[in-house]
Amino acid sequence: LDLIDYLARESARPEVAKILAAFTLRIIPMLNPDGAALYERRNLQGIDINRDALMLTTPEGILLKSIRDRFSPILGFNLHDQGRRITVGETGVLSSISLLAVAGDEKGTITPGRLRAKRVASRIARVLTPSIPGGVARYDEDWNPRAFGDNVTAWGSPVVLIESGGFPKGAAFRDLTRLNFIALVSTLDGLARNDLADETPDLYDALLRNKADAYADVALVGA
Repeated sequence: LDLIDYLARESARPEVAKILAAFTLRIIPMLNPDGAALYERRNLQGIDINRDALMLTTPEGILLKSIRDRFSPILGFNLHDQGRRITVGETGVLSSISLLAVAGDEKGTITPGRLRAKRVASRIARVLTPSIPGGVARYDEDWNPRAFGDNVTAWGSPVVLIESGGFPKGAAFRDLTRLNFIALVSTLDGLARNDLADETPDLYDALLRNKADAYADVALVGA
């Protein structure tokens, strides 16, 4: 919503006008309002929408598939929350943002679209690192044949997953929102300028992977 507001209010600014001239943006502000209200993955049917890409048993999944098929986007952003106690590899630093240039098959084939997604992920890592030093990780890349991100990529619309996790020190939810906003605006600007020709996948490929169960608020030893 912040992104929509910014693009609408600042449409006369040259950098924003360039984005709006280059692209049509299709935005679903909230795909799973049930799960968001309950802070869990499932909707009120008890179904994980993100694992409903093939069966399409949820109204939300049907909607998302229909929008993908109708507009065939050249790129998609998948905005999620992840656990607040996940760390960047073994560093002990909380993973505030995790990125994934989602594969479209089990082999992780690098298509032109997925290469663009990797350049996008590199740009996001580059612009966010000054705000959260060491706090950007790479999400689990294992292929999931039921997941929407994997299948949307397979259907021809490469996906970049942005997972918002641990709060930076002294920060809160709004700071994660700000990081997402910066990531999206910077990426759209780069895509509109030169399709991110100045980025390579290297920075994204070098990110440490998420590590779960590596951080706790309290540890009892020898109990």
